[in-house]
Amino acid sequence: MKYTAKKVFEGKVSVRSYVVERAIEKKEPLEIFVNKKRMVVRPEQLPFCEKTGKVYPARYGGGGSYELWDYPWEPEPTLF
Repeated sequence: MKYTAKKVFEGKVSVRSYVVERAIEKKEPLEIFVNKKRMVVRPEQLPFCEKTGKVYPARYGGGGSYELWDYPWEPEPTLF
């Protein structure tokens, strides 16, 4: 599953909880992109993150909500 984040803050990248939960459910790795750099979080690593604990209301559709789950930003080295 692919996810594009806007920025890295204090060495961490935040991912919306429903994205991570969907990747866990499908047992897929999560590819996180920030400024054309890529990091892959394996399915067995997905539950191990820092959860903010704050619930944010969804802007669109159905009135859902989500949390932000933070992962240390460790992008893959670039080959060129």
